[in-house]
Amino acid sequence: MELMQRHFPIIRWLKKYTKEDAICDFIAGISIGLTMIPQSIAYAALAGLSPQTGLNSAFMGCMIYAFLGTIKEVVIGPSSLMALLTYEYTHKLNLDFVVLLCYLCGIVEFVMGVFRLGFLVEFISAPVVSGFTTATSVIIVVSQLKGLIGINFESNGFVDNLYQIFIHLHNLRWGDTILGVFCVIILLIMRKAKELNVPETWKYVNFVKKALWLLTLGRNFLIVVATSFIAYLYKNNGYQAPFLTSKPVEGGIPSPILPPFSTQIGNKTYDLGEMVAELGTGYIIIPIIAVLANVAIAKAFGNGLMVGN
Repeated sequence: MELMQRHFPIIRWLKKYTKEDAICDFIAGISIGLTMIPQSIAYAALAGLSPQTGLNSAFMGCMIYAFLGTIKEVVIGPSSLMALLTYEYTHKLNLDFVVLLCYLCGIVEFVMGVFRLGFLVEFISAPVVSGFTTATSVIIVVSQLKGLIGINFESNGFVDNLYQIFIHLHNLRWGDTILGVFCVIILLIMRKAKELNVPETWKYVNFVKKALWLLTLGRNFLIVVATSFIAYLYKNNGYQAPFLTSKPVEGGIPSPILPPFSTQIGNKTYDLGEMVAELGTGYIIIPIIAVLANVAIAKAFGNGLMVGN
C-alpha cells in the first residue's frame, strides 16, 4: 500500500479530502480552465502551431497529474517557456515532428523519474535560473511584437526578429495595434482590481470584493470573449474586422494514436532515425528545463515564497 501511495499520491490525500476542498477545487478548476483557453491559443501561436493543437494539449496533462501529482502550484499544460523551446526546435518542420518531440520528452522525463535524477537540478545555481528566466521573458516579448502590431514574417532568432520588425514596420496594422495595446492596458488594470480598497461601510462589500476577485481571475477569458464578440459583430454585419483573427478551431477531441514514426516534407520522406536527428538535442534540453522550472516552483512554495507566472 505504501508503494501505491508513493506512486499515486491521490490515494494519500483523498482520505483527507473534504467538502470544502471540493468546492474550492471546483471554483479553481472553472477559473483556471477559462484562463487556459486563451492562453493555450496564445502559446500555440508562440510555438508556430494551430489553436487546435494548443487546446488539445491543455487538458490531458491536468487529468493525469490529478492522480500522479504532488505539488498543486505546478503548471501542467502549455506554457510560454515550453512553447518557445518547441518553436526553436521545430519551426522549420511539420506537426509530426512536434508530436514526436513531445513524445520523446515524455519518455526522457519518465526515465528521469524512474532513476530519481531530479537531484541533478540542485547543481544549477539560482543566478543561472534567474538569468535564463529573464532572457526567456525578453525573447517572448520580442517574438510577440509582430502579432501585437499585425505584421507577419519569418525570422531566425532574437536579433533577426528585431531586424524584421524594423524593416516591416511600414506594414503595421493600426487596428491590431490599437486593439493589442488596449487589451494589454485593460489586463494590467484588471489584474489590480482585487487590490482595490472597498469601504467596509458599503452594504454589499463582501459581494463587491468577490466580484473583483473573480474579475481579476478571469480577466484573460473576459478579454477574449469581448474581442471575439466585436469580431462577430463585424462579420454578422458584413464587414471585415479591422484586426486579424486566429485560425478556425475544429471541434471535438482527437483519437489517441501513437506518435508518427515517419513523415514527409515536400518531396523528402523522413524515417524515425532521421526525425530524431532533425530534432537535435531538443528532447534532452526541454525535459531538463521543464523539470528545473517545476522544481523551482515547488521549492519556492515550500519555503513560503510567492512565484510570479
